[in-house]
Amino acid sequence: MKKSLCCALLLTASFSTFAAAKTEQQIADIVNRTITPLMQEQAIPGMAVAVIYQGKPYYFTWGKADIANNHPVTQQTLFELGSVSKTFNGVLGGDAIARGEIKLSDPVTKYWPELTG
Repeated sequence: MKKSLCCALLLTASFSTFAAAKTEQQIADIVNRTITPLMQEQAIPGMAVAVIYQGKPYYFTWGKADIANNHPVTQQTLFELGSVSKTFNGVLGGDAIARGEIKLSDPVTKYWPELTG
């Protein structure tokens, strides 16, 4: 969980460098400068990151998905999210609040009517 939170915070902090229009290589450089040290510091064997910039997705992969069998991480590699899904939901919820799409004071049934009852 700590590694995932650290990664999410580093990526969020890196988004400020996206303020000006970037080329694909510049985006790759920013992501690599953020992820590579994290992987080294946390001994993460493999990782995949997707960035959506100006409506276009960019995919990046590093390391091994299976060290024992020497399988690299690819865009199709499946990762278990586990407890990190709470972090993702928190970040997405905070973003929706910041954009005025939801309010913390609203009942959850306003957004998910099936929970009424």
